[in-house]
Amino acid sequence: MKKPQVASFQELHTRLKEHAEHQALTSADSKVEYSYADLARRIDHYYERLPQEVSNGNRVCLYAVAPLEWVPLYFAIILRGGIVVPIDTRVSAQMVQEIITLTKPVLCISETNVDDVALPVSTPEHIKQTKSLSPTPPTSRTLDDPAVIVFTSGTWSKPKGVTLSQKNLLTNAYQILALYEHSQDDTSLAVLPLSHAYQQTVGLLVPLIVGSHIVFLETLSSATLKKALNTYHIKTMTVVPRVLQLFHDALIRKLPVWARPLVQACIQGSRVLPHSVCTRLYHLIRKQIGPDLENLIVGGAPLPQALDAFFVGLGFQVVVGYGLSECSPVVSISTSRNRSQGEVGVPVPGIAISFSDQKEIVIHGDNVFLGYWPDYQTPTSFNTEDMGLLCSEGKLYLQGRTKNLIVFQNGDKIFSEDIEHLALSFADVEDACALEFEMNTTPRIVCVVKGSPDPHELLKFLNNQLPLGVRVDRVVLAETFPYTHTLKPDRKALKQLLQNEQANV
Repeated sequence: MKKPQVASFQELHTRLKEHAEHQALTSADSKVEYSYADLARRIDHYYERLPQEVSNGNRVCLYAVAPLEWVPLYFAIILRGGIVVPIDTRVSAQMVQEIITLTKPVLCISETNVDDVALPVSTPEHIKQTKSLSPTPPTSRTLDDPAVIVFTSGTWSKPKGVTLSQKNLLTNAYQILALYEHSQDDTSLAVLPLSHAYQQTVGLLVPLIVGSHIVFLETLSSATLKKALNTYHIKTMTVVPRVLQLFHDALIRKLPVWARPLVQACIQGSRVLPHSVCTRLYHLIRKQIGPDLENLIVGGAPLPQALDAFFVGLGFQVVVGYGLSECSPVVSISTSRNRSQGEVGVPVPGIAISFSDQKEIVIHGDNVFLGYWPDYQTPTSFNTEDMGLLCSEGKLYLQGRTKNLIVFQNGDKIFSEDIEHLALSFADVEDACALEFEMNTTPRIVCVVKGSPDPHELLKFLNNQLPLGVRVDRVVLAETFPYTHTLKPDRKALKQLLQNEQANV
């Protein structure tokens, strides 16, 4: 019998206890393991020992906290009526300070030193040893009040604090489960930071709701990844396209150079075969990744079509999600084995999609965030700034971001993403970022590339493929190719690098 949906973190906390001795969380780094009963007890322990100030909407930063302590602290803070502010350890010290200045937390919990922070800093261990509170302070928070502030990557602009409620997060978790079946028997591997809305909802709340096992891996390398996949019999991985690219490159490097294009073409072409045929045909290759791995849940950035075809061809179920932190974060899900470019599946149940005058996708639903901290409210919709269309079959297609649309004087238009997709199909291109520079009111396009292609041949290839009025002026092989903390090409940093290079010429 299917259990009723939980409407609050308090109800989910109660549900955790029902799974009792079933495995809940494991750290592949420390080898520490928690059952669901252990997790529930740790949440209770932190709840009783957090400082009195953690209540009534006061903020608490979680910075450099190991996942097995992060998860119970996350629950305990929200249950106490506080607001969790997770900070990714990969962001700059300046951004850490900006987040603290903006959110004004009453406490920072960290397992490492936090420099120049003018607020109380405590370790999880110190909190655990604090004398139990008596009585436990009550909370008057509602399900629509802020529970978490997630900071976006800010690819072009300054990162913003996305304010999410319990209703936002739990609504989206159940929207996902309506389209993607995640069972209690699935063991999932979490390699992305819990500071991301994607990892919190898809990689944490969804598995906890169904009572499945989550294995966290913080030290990410090909060796640690392979060991975790084998040791814990991982069935599901939540990843960004960059992680799949690392898998792909590791497999291809093992082949003789002359055989690589042929093998890739064969695997990509196999996506049209039945799933069962693919799993048998490429059994030995799949075993090199993980003998029990079946599901790859991909989000956070667009998945290149060639990479999609490669892993589908190997026999994996590649589930592509489209979304934004502001939507808690999943908007649509695709389980198709033969996706066309830009296809991101059907919208999750319970949301409505409309389009602005500029054909930008607008989302309506209970998963839509409260606003950017501190100016939050209960919005009725969110303009994603992604241009797209909804086809007659109900599938959503992305066409690019409005801010990445390059318009020429003759009326020709192109998205940066279109140029990047083309560049990624060229040999030896690992990643690409198309940037617009204006010269005498005319757009000039520079394609910055990570990898080792011949820049002259790549430039010729791009301009032969692009519409007549659109031309790439230059291809630059990047010595450094910066990424945002959500592993997308950092457009702002790349543009600055090019401008600095030009200034020094």
